[in-house]
Amino acid sequence: MNQHYIFGNEKQNYTVINVNTFYNSKRGYGLEMGFPAENTKSVCFRADVIAGEDYLICLKIKGQMTDEQCLLVNDVEIKKDWQQEEDNYFVSYKFAAIEDSLFLDMPVPFEELCELSISLLPKRIASEYPVIFLISDSTVKTYDIDQSPMAGWGQVISRFLKREISVENRAMGGRSTKLSYKEGRLNDLLVDIKPGDYMFIQFAHNDMSREKPERYVTIEQYKDYLNNKYIKGAKQRSAIPVCLTSTNRRTFDDATEIFVDSFPTYTLAMKEVAKENKLTLLELNKKSLAFYNSLGMKNTDPLFMQLRPGEHPNYLEGLDDNTHFREAGAKQMARMVIEEIDEKLPEIRPYTLNPQVILKEVFPDTMNYWARDQVELMARFGFMAGEQDGLFHPEADITVGEFLSALEKLENKISQQRVVNTMKLKLSEGKLLDLYTVTSAAAYLGFPDVNGQFLRNEPKNLIQPDDRLTKGETAAYLYKLYFYLKLKEHASTSKAY
Repeated sequence: MNQHYIFGNEKQNYTVINVNTFYNSKRGYGLEMGFPAENTKSVCFRADVIAGEDYLICLKIKGQMTDEQCLLVNDVEIKKDWQQEEDNYFVSYKFAAIEDSLFLDMPVPFEELCELSISLLPKRIASEYPVIFLISDSTVKTYDIDQSPMAGWGQVISRFLKREISVENRAMGGRSTKLSYKEGRLNDLLVDIKPGDYMFIQFAHNDMSREKPERYVTIEQYKDYLNNKYIKGAKQRSAIPVCLTSTNRRTFDDATEIFVDSFPTYTLAMKEVAKENKLTLLELNKKSLAFYNSLGMKNTDPLFMQLRPGEHPNYLEGLDDNTHFREAGAKQMARMVIEEIDEKLPEIRPYTLNPQVILKEVFPDTMNYWARDQVELMARFGFMAGEQDGLFHPEADITVGEFLSALEKLENKISQQRVVNTMKLKLSEGKLLDLYTVTSAAAYLGFPDVNGQFLRNEPKNLIQPDDRLTKGETAAYLYKLYFYLKLKEHASTSKAY
């Protein structure tokens, strides 16, 4: 009988070992002597490692794995690209050990394994300035242009921080504590985080999804994942875990006419975990509830993905979404995070910026305006501006000349087309702006369906020249033109690659 081996030696300095010296295990129950039975379609090996260290795992097999096959290390899916080497395929990946054993579950027959190695990676050293890592769900995620205007607070929070502090946003939609661990998102974060960095942890939205078992966790499981995976893994690497109660959905109690906690048991559990581990707790749940209640049900529409039909090219049919934010909502959530940092994390406070200065595009008279998000974006890009009194005056009239000036700035930012000067010869700049003029501008820019629903919030059979526009409505139409051109540019770039 061949000699029995566990990977590596007593110093934990691992080298490549021919796989024929290893033995099969019963899945999840450690090693046993002897070769696996014939026709075994998967094998599992255990490696003794140092908890809290990071390892490079290399695997070479005969043949090629299918897309349906997945490597597992301690129940974490390893989804990496395989490279071909003659008739064999190999893959390497970094794994952050939280426990002192690694169970490698490989969906290939034992006889197809060629080489397997586990190598200890060098320890990382702290950077001059800490990095803030975010791990969470869709309320924090960074969204692509083809998902606009949906926005997570993680994609805007850098605006509130000085350049010395960078943010690594690892949040992804639909993820719970369990799913982010099992998919390897936590692992990828742990192999990148350095001593002195921060891990901001916000989960609840998907953890409570009983109808989706791949996401759902009980309160006990929720606390177990937080304690024994996220917090433990961060502390092992001398990083600083920070607990965040989750931003609320638009959960309104009709009887009391107030917003209420969308996931109270998970909110309480996060608080308990923070207290038990003596960690800083950032109270986004409490602050978001207070903010919603200060606005009222109807006036929170501009914060969420409450879209009218035709309001945005990505959602032509409109949307009724009480969970996900537009940029206006994401910015307010980020403001709350910064306020909590200033109060509770004094070591980061020197690197935060005054939210009120950063949010200069937030006008008091558009806080409850239906096109708040559109006004704020057009103001942030400099296409439109407030008045000397600090207000935007969304109901005020706007002239054709003011519209053409805004359109020219928009066009210069996005497109190489130069149609505004041609339009100036055809349109009267002195008169008040009407929908007919906006439609003409859209036609010049090659905008689709300029006579139909998309340029209007309520479709009309015929656009009349006297359909006068206000400043706020103009911001909404410029917003549509902006995203149409951005999406057109994005599609063109994607095809090029």
